[in-house]
Amino acid sequence: MLLDRRSECEELDRLIADLRTGQSRAMVIWGDGGIGKTALLNRTLRQAADCRAIRTAGVEAERELALAALIRCVCRCSPSWRFIGLIVVSLVLAEALIRTDECVCG
Repeated sequence: MLLDRRSECEELDRLIADLRTGQSRAMVIWGDGGIGKTALLNRTLRQAADCRAIRTAGVEAERELALAALIRCVCRCSPSWRFIGLIVVSLVLAEALIRTDECVCG
């Protein structure tokens, strides 16, 4: 049972409903250790048993590496989807670089 997580559960239920209508969605659950992230994720995965899900966990050593968890998810995909996933990761990284002040364009 998840205590004091009604709003989070409702948000995740909406995400699952969107998935069932054919929309693509992703979620990231983050926070300090021991606050119930795993319980929330497990509840969501049970609710969405008919949906495709790729699950990963953050690694403290990779905390400063952009998109490390997303890249780990992509690597778990089948080979036919892995190529598409790597393209998406590349595009996300490119957009992030363009938006930073450190990037000089032109």
